[in-house]
Amino acid sequence: MTSQSPSVSDTPTIYETISNDPRFSKLAKVVNAFDDVVAFLNDSSNRVTLFAPPDSVLRRPNSSDFPAKTAARDFIEPFLAMESIVAEDMANLVYMSGILSVEPSEFPDEYCERADDKEQCRKKLRFILRALLGYHLIPTGAYKVHDLGLNLTFPTNLSINGIFDSHPERLRIQQNIIPPRTTINFYSQIEQADLFASNGVIHVVDHPLIPPPPVFQLLYFMPHYFSTLTSALQHTGLRDKLDLVYNHDEGLRGASLVTMFAPTNRAFDRLPRKLRMFLFSPFGERALRKVLEYHIIPRAVVESDYIRHQECNQSCSIKEQFFQDSAGVTDMAKDFVLGKHHGKPISFVNVTLPTLLPNHTVNTLIHKTQVKYPFPGHKHAYRVDTQITVNDHHVRVPDIVASNGAIQVIDRVLDPHLSPHHPDCPHHGYETEEPWSNWESWLANWAEAQD
Repeated sequence: MTSQSPSVSDTPTIYETISNDPRFSKLAKVVNAFDDVVAFLNDSSNRVTLFAPPDSVLRRPNSSDFPAKTAARDFIEPFLAMESIVAEDMANLVYMSGILSVEPSEFPDEYCERADDKEQCRKKLRFILRALLGYHLIPTGAYKVHDLGLNLTFPTNLSINGIFDSHPERLRIQQNIIPPRTTINFYSQIEQADLFASNGVIHVVDHPLIPPPPVFQLLYFMPHYFSTLTSALQHTGLRDKLDLVYNHDEGLRGASLVTMFAPTNRAFDRLPRKLRMFLFSPFGERALRKVLEYHIIPRAVVESDYIRHQECNQSCSIKEQFFQDSAGVTDMAKDFVLGKHHGKPISFVNVTLPTLLPNHTVNTLIHKTQVKYPFPGHKHAYRVDTQITVNDHHVRVPDIVASNGAIQVIDRVLDPHLSPHHPDCPHHGYETEEPWSNWESWLANWAEAQD
């Protein structure tokens, strides 16, 4: 759903708006460096959403500011083929927003002083600059701030060959009612919304948007929540299944598209103590690897608003329902949506996808409901409530976007013994027994069995 202000013949385009507003002089200077970007933002037939950082936020932030410099580094690394360029220097360049403050033809020599081919280095910096611009644009519609709350993720104008299956990178929108606040990728807030142009909408943000790093790197940047998981992934040799790095000789290496149902540190703490000791001992390494594989959906991205699978075979199932009223809701959707949540159902999606663990699938349910605001106001004012479960466990933080996929945060370690495709599973009801309650009777033998 998109909306925009009434069409007015003399309303300026997005390009004209930022060019004539002194708050965006740095952004306008960068846009002017790319003729096709100028044409795109000046085309009155387009419908575009721009997140515009003003000059005041294109500055050198404190070292403690988010996102971390390492996030910028890991985004940049794949594009820097010359070994003489130090990735950390490039991270400083983007993170400090200097690259959005300098016209490409005027890049200071210090940015490329370690490069053997300075001209090639400047071309790469120009590429990075264009990528950053693309990540500030939603090319699929002119979304007012209210409309941004209808989805959790949106496609941007940034696509990179070999990353995210070469499809547009996505950004995440989160809205709070009290106090009213719209946040992008957890760190950038809209400080002024709904500046209308003839071809779209501009939202002023308080931090430039940095494309996210790969799935593993994102988890690694949050040790307070995922230190156990990332240690386990490295210990079992599964890091490459979630990471994407640039190798000078081989190019991009790793996972182009992947989803991780990521158990938090608390999820591991909830396991029986003897089980934790076994999994993290030399005797339990094989079992730990297989358990982790069960949390990884390879060659796929699963988000509440976007599902893509490169190889959807017979073990893959995606069933969607969209309804105008409750009359068309199936019994399963009715039990899941209407029985547990107030509000008008919008959609219900039942997804079964194969995991990295052979012959094991996970079942994901995604439902959206329209909930009216609980205070006086416009009679049509509402928000969209999105809920995701995996094997009947609620996803606590949905749709964390990564450059090569998505992270769905869960506070339980999924039990592969209860997978619907596991030969010992007698039913499809995951909650009929306490997960991991009888692990001693099957885990060791299961871990040694060949799939």
